[in-house]
Amino acid sequence: MLRPGFLSVVSVLTFIGFPGGTTSLLRAEDAPETICTTTYRGSWRILTSANFRISTRSSKVPLDRLPAVCESLRTALQAVWLGTDHADTWRPRCDVVVHRTLTEYTRVLGIGAGNSVGCATIRMDDGRVVGRRIDLRLDGDSGMADALPHELAHVVLADRFRHRRIPPWADEGIGVLAESSAMQNTRAEALRRSCQRGHVFRTRDLLTLSRFPMPNYRDAFYGQSAHLIRFLMERSRSPSQVLDFIDDAMTHGYETALQKHYDIDGPDALDRISWTPDSLSGGLNSVTAGIDLTSFSVR
Repeated sequence: MLRPGFLSVVSVLTFIGFPGGTTSLLRAEDAPETICTTTYRGSWRILTSANFRISTRSSKVPLDRLPAVCESLRTALQAVWLGTDHADTWRPRCDVVVHRTLTEYTRVLGIGAGNSVGCATIRMDDGRVVGRRIDLRLDGDSGMADALPHELAHVVLADRFRHRRIPPWADEGIGVLAESSAMQNTRAEALRRSCQRGHVFRTRDLLTLSRFPMPNYRDAFYGQSAHLIRFLMERSRSPSQVLDFIDDAMTHGYETALQKHYDIDGPDALDRISWTPDSLSGGLNSVTAGIDLTSFSVR
């Protein structure tokens, strides 16, 4: 969903790491201590940490650890994708609004957001991020366990792509590979079914897609985007090479960028060597896969 004046991504997804990364299970209640203040404004409870301001009306779910989880996810995402170049404290902070129900969620985001459980909205002004916001639903199938890390990944990537919007395939491909293994398997199966129906993209068409596709192609969009990001990461020195490739592609075109970074002769050659339905399974070791948000779900 793209709202006028905003760089907005709506999804049901999560987050990623780089091959070879290792983690230990970190439950929400075990997240590192974070300095946080709590205030009240009418029926809203507001928790503020160094980089986040979390607002909710919910009294059903204990969200005291959510600021610490957000801070941990931000640190992990920045370490993977941005290194130390963009580790400054966020000003403005990222607003995280936790909605109790679908009705509350769509009242803010519009009826078109009804199929999602999370939405990231980034407001830009002349190369500066002047607004960061994530809206989340507590009543989704997976609560916030899938949505929060993925939406936060979009916010972190905005620090790298301040002057131009990162292409949809790259933004969502990174997000899909961040999902839990169970969700990745679900997405892979949905992509296989889409292939069987003939609803797939040529790589050239996927790379140049400027908006989210029609519903009957969305499984292919998410699945193929994730597959392509995985393919590139397996051939990269680091995640930054993938982002450099994306940046160069936006400036010089995919033919030039693929040749420069991966010695591949354009999108058609990429189609031949990267895409087979049999290569859809599997994921990446995620540096944040151990951060378990299931305790924030409403069942």
